[in-house]
Amino acid sequence: METLSRIRDLFVRQPIFRDGDAEPRVYFDLTDFVNPVPALAITDIASTLVDLAPIAQCDAIVSIADRCCGAIAHEASRITELPYTLANWYPEGMPGEVEVEACKGFSGNGQVWLNGLKRNRRVVVLLDILRSGDTAANLVRACQRAGCQVLAVCFAAELVEFEGRQKQAEAFDGIQVNTAVRVHVRGERTSELRDSEAIFGPSAAQMLTRKLREGAPGANAIDTAKVEAALNDPNCTVAQLRQATATKPDPTKTYRQMKDADVQRLTAHITNAFVGIPITPNEKLGGYPYSFFQLTDFAPMMTPDIVEAMADLMVHFGAFSRCDVIVAEADRGGAPIAQAVARRTKLPFVLANWYPLGEGMGATTQASVGFSGDGSMVLNGVRRGDRCIFVDDMLSSGGTAEGVIGSIVKLGGIPLQGIFASEKLYPPKAGSAMPHRKGKERLQGPYPHFEVITLCQFIAEGSRTTAPPHPIG
Repeated sequence: METLSRIRDLFVRQPIFRDGDAEPRVYFDLTDFVNPVPALAITDIASTLVDLAPIAQCDAIVSIADRCCGAIAHEASRITELPYTLANWYPEGMPGEVEVEACKGFSGNGQVWLNGLKRNRRVVVLLDILRSGDTAANLVRACQRAGCQVLAVCFAAELVEFEGRQKQAEAFDGIQVNTAVRVHVRGERTSELRDSEAIFGPSAAQMLTRKLREGAPGANAIDTAKVEAALNDPNCTVAQLRQATATKPDPTKTYRQMKDADVQRLTAHITNAFVGIPITPNEKLGGYPYSFFQLTDFAPMMTPDIVEAMADLMVHFGAFSRCDVIVAEADRGGAPIAQAVARRTKLPFVLANWYPLGEGMGATTQASVGFSGDGSMVLNGVRRGDRCIFVDDMLSSGGTAEGVIGSIVKLGGIPLQGIFASEKLYPPKAGSAMPHRKGKERLQGPYPHFEVITLCQFIAEGSRTTAPPHPIG
């Protein structure tokens, strides 16, 4: 019941706004990052959806690389040890790819591809919120076109006024539709369907965030029992609360003191995911040499051990004891990595999301980066003075990272480090024999004090990716 209560806190008693057409709109932490999201919230949702889904009959998990869905899918994969794939923007040309039809909603319309599925697999679809149901319906159809059987579609919350459940039932006979919480979107605030007149106060997590923000942000090691006792004391001061949060040992200590042999073992495991991968010229992109990696393209489907290894090393090398908020991009492997790092550090995270130009709330950076097309990256949840570490799956040209870091600065945050699971090296510049770190140079031009850390490097030349003879500093 505690887990479900914490999930309710994410969706119930949230303010309802009206857009220009008087349509209701709610900005949830889980989807719009009004506040940073704690890893515990994702674990709560994932474990609840696993309980709701017919996991015993399932072969794989399917979701989308948008908002917190990638984090939820990864956490469910970690709990169940099932592989997962995320629908995302990709260049055409991947053998076995399945197009997901254009989806209405905050992410706009466009071609989204689903990779890694094999015929006769039984899958469950895990998503954050059921609104109109269009995204879920498109995912289900894509799975079916790939020859898979969809056993269930499970959501953390359902906004009942949008009638998504009815649309799912009409479109797909025999597929379970399960939701952890059902929410009314009417009046001034959301309310739970089971008791729409109930009055819910702020959750303990919201109270803690509020009190810490009033004092000084950045307490990242929380002793839950002492914090709960402090929160229940009406005379508790900010100073007393900070003292309660300071008694637990640094959660990153074990990772920072990792033995060299373990670091080498994890590095080799991660490097294998990026080196020796076929390079395929994509004719639809003018012959651009493209590699389909497990972490970024889900070919093959993702298994949790790789992301968990990356998180181990990121916490080992990162300065998370000086960090207030983890920042990542929701695209591809960003959200799974953010969740895994947040779970280890006890720090909350926010995710930058792609929106069509003119949409989204928060700090916006217009960009045309890679294969994601023209749009804007929107970042929310970073407060003035927050010290941020950016984590991501790959550093290539640096365009995506530059956009996110720029948004952190716009919000008044302080970007400390960028930690990347991999780095693509470019051909040497004229007069040099060393591969070129194009992405790092792009980032450290405008942000000279921003530290760039990469777990492995690869060169994309010839028929397969290769590792440099030695790490390029």
